[in-house]
Amino acid sequence: MHKGEVQAMKKSSIIFFSILLSLFSCQEDEPTEKVVVLESPRHVSSTVEDFENKSFLCCDTADAHQVIAAYLALTEALAADQGESSTRAATHLVNTTRNAAENAEGEEQELLNRVVEKLGKWPEPDIELIRGVLHTVSNDLVDYARAHTGPPPEAEANKIAEGFCPMAPGRWLQTNPTLQNPYYGAAMLTCGIFEDAPTPTVNPEAPENPQR
Repeated sequence: MHKGEVQAMKKSSIIFFSILLSLFSCQEDEPTEKVVVLESPRHVSSTVEDFENKSFLCCDTADAHQVIAAYLALTEALAADQGESSTRAATHLVNTTRNAAENAEGEEQELLNRVVEKLGKWPEPDIELIRGVLHTVSNDLVDYARAHTGPPPEAEANKIAEGFCPMAPGRWLQTNPTLQNPYYGAAMLTCGIFEDAPTPTVNPEAPENPQR
């Protein structure tokens, strides 16, 4: 074989391998899977206008007014991540609810006793213990407040709204028109929505000037 033929074969081989390398390189650059980027939605939150439209007056008896006022102090302290204030508020709520239960009857008395049992199991509960039972305590006290809509006999009425956090999940009451989530505090302070206000009802058996 002549020298020129050998060089031509070498040159052809180099070109051939270059083409193969190019083909494999192109195949490796092609994506094997379709990558989908999902954008995480922002947490739900209500507005001040929602508060105005969905808030209601509470409460129509002195006992209910005191219980809900004590509960509101607790949810405010939790939303602010105030540990010591939350402990004091929880203790005050237990004492206030226990006194109201002594004047109550039937299902309402059972409801109030459940709150005392859940929240009163510790002498001085810390903020995490309180948040651990807040869901069940709030369920009862939100229902209690909704059953006592209207101004109290001898005190200024609280304009309150029911908040709901789908992350907890859990309900609560507040007087602040801006959402203040007591389940997560600063971590997710405005996460949640305001629920619709209860439909006003008239209790024909209620006295004109209730003393409880």
